[in-house]
Order: sequence, then C-alpha cells, then structure tokens
Amino acid sequence: MSLTPSNYTVLQKGSSAPDFLLKGIDEKNHSIEEFANNKALLIVFMCNHCPYVVPKVPKLVELQQKYGSKGLQVIGINSNES
Repeated sequence: MSLTPSNYTVLQKGSSAPDFLLKGIDEKNHSIEEFANNKALLIVFMCNHCPYVVPKVPKLVELQQKYGSKGLQVIGINSNES
C-alpha cells in the first residue's frame, strides 16, 4: 500500500460552494444549481450508518421542517458507498 498526498483547495470564508453532480437516493443526479433559489444551503457530509451521525438525523430533519419555508435547504452527502 502506498499513500499519495491529497490535493485539495480549502474554501475561504465567503467563497462559493463548488459545483457537484451526485446521485441521490431517488436515483436522480443532483447539482448545486438546483438550490440556487434557496436563501441558505446546509450541506452535511455524513455516513448514513455512522453511530455519531444517526442520532443527529432527526435534528437535521427538524431544521429542514422548521426553516424550509424560510429558504433553508438541508442536504446530506454520504461520502461512503453505502
């Protein structure tokens, strides 16, 4: 096994989020452009079976339900395969 250095750019405060195209649980591809009309976008990088994340999911749902009508969209990006 060999390790290779990561090559990434750290976003600065006030930077725009980078574009993405990811398959959703609805099997459709989604991009950040879909959320252009939202006042706020909360992107959570998560794993749907992580013991630290699972207890937080109801709170994320609550945030969406409470503030969705005010322009918030909460999305979760699962960085694992499952």
